[in-house]
Amino acid sequence: MSFDPERALSRGLEVLRLEAAALSALRDSLGDAFVDACARIMRCQGRVVVSGMGKAGIVGQKISATLASTGTPSLFLHPAEALHGDLGRLRPEDLLLALSHSGSTRELVQMVPAAQSLGVAVLAICGQDDSPLAKHADLVLALGDAPAAGRRGWAIVFSAAATWRLPCRLSSTRWPTPSVSIFSIERP
Repeated sequence: MSFDPERALSRGLEVLRLEAAALSALRDSLGDAFVDACARIMRCQGRVVVSGMGKAGIVGQKISATLASTGTPSLFLHPAEALHGDLGRLRPEDLLLALSHSGSTRELVQMVPAAQSLGVAVLAICGQDDSPLAKHADLVLALGDAPAAGRRGWAIVFSAAATWRLPCRLSSTRWPTPSVSIFSIERP
């Protein structure tokens, strides 16, 4: 396979165009559920526990790190590990942020009722509001369908971009002001 610089540039621009369109659609879809999710994060007395499998899990780790670095206590909990003993990390005052593009990820769908039995509220971010995950969650933010990238159409580039950015907007409602001590810590 030979490298074609023009094709590479063209494909890069197309991916950015599609990602921008996905984010624009996300912006246009924000409404009452987003406001409710912001309120739940604001009222959360525990941690925002983020969970997802595969690429959604990798995006979830970034979300959790962003939340923690901006003053919202957070951790990432892998759904398979949760089902094998790590549910003990959850407390009733926590909020579970469950991420799945399909909304059908078996481990996550099984984890949600177990978390709820511990008194943990569940906010799902998934593609459709009629998915198995959405049906079990206390609150759903549906991203809608997004095209995939890559030769086989498996890379969830556009939904991953929306999945990462939406919780960042949610967490901005809890960001402390720059005068708060977490921001006055000297950074290397």
